[in-house]
Amino acid sequence: MDGNSNNRVEEGNFSQSDTGADFSTLPEACIVYILALTSPPDVCRMRAVAQWLLPAVESDALWLRFLPDDYQQILARSAEPPSLSDSSSKKELFFRLCDSPLLIDEGKKMFWLEKRSGKKCFMLSARDFTIIWGSTPEYWRWFSVPESRFSEIAYLNDVCWLEIKGVINACMLSPRTNYAAYLENKFFWIRRCCGEVIN
Repeated sequence: MDGNSNNRVEEGNFSQSDTGADFSTLPEACIVYILALTSPPDVCRMRAVAQWLLPAVESDALWLRFLPDDYQQILARSAEPPSLSDSSSKKELFFRLCDSPLLIDEGKKMFWLEKRSGKKCFMLSARDFTIIWGSTPEYWRWFSVPESRFSEIAYLNDVCWLEIKGVINACMLSPRTNYAAYLENKFFWIRRCCGEVIN
């Protein structure tokens, strides 16, 4: 674009272009619609440089568009106190779901939002997996450790073969989104004499 273009918006005053169009006079619903086509970080940056955007940026109508359509159903599956759903605004709820992952489905899954996009993220606990010989103490043990996100972890004592299966309903995931799956593990030593866990 030519640096002398009449459509250029001056720095610090982008509510009005050189042609005289004042964007701050647009209805709030229209501004919310435009902002919803961006991303949460973009909205926060724009709020910092344009005070006239404040009502739209803080509105529940905008942040509701960044929350998943089924967020109320997900909150209802929470294993934690329901006070999280009583956030004073949808913006506050959005960032709490980004910064404070939520245990759901009787504590077998963890849910949170990716802050840059608002996409849904999930972590499955060991109890949510199908583990071959998982109920056989000779091969697997189950116990709690303070640093775990879940109430129990699975400890592999011995193995004749290792087979772990995890399933998640695709309907739970954000649409039109590429997902990656990771298996999180940690090595432990266990004192056989007393069952003490050593990291």
